Amino acid sequence: MAHKIRVKIIARVNEDIERLLGRFKKSVAKSGILRVLKDKRHYVKPSALRHKKRTERKRK
Repeated sequence: MAHKIRVKIIARVNEDIERLLGRFKKSVAKSGILRVLKDKRHYVKPSALRHKKRTERKRK
């Protein structure tokens, strides 16, 4: 099984909920959880992955 990415946010004393959620969203975005979820939502054949990587290299 793949490595699990965990995001842990501890509430500070007298911290507003909106600020806490903002910190949580920022840490989730930084960790890349949503990118991994989006990439693994559907199965992609290995040949399609190679083709995608090849075209991305040509673009750069």
